[in-house]
Amino acid sequence: MEIKKIYLIFEDNTMKKEDIDIDLKAEGYPHIFCFGKNVADKDKKFHISVSDEVWVFRNCEDILDYKIAVELGKDIWRMA
Repeated sequence: MEIKKIYLIFEDNTMKKEDIDIDLKAEGYPHIFCFGKNVADKDKKFHISVSDEVWVFRNCEDILDYKIAVELGKDIWRMA
């Protein structure tokens, strides 16, 4: 499996970063993950632009990161 840079966006009213992290490790993904919640607003566009894919957990359409990913035409995967 090719190692990719994955930018993660999640709806934090219903999910926790720690739970997603546990699931990703359990699945054994070899990818490099960047949680959007850890990225300053001024740096989001750069981090999303260098990602290979954007993974979205739950309803994220109103989140800035998601809007930037759509604007940049990123490959968006809906995970949960």
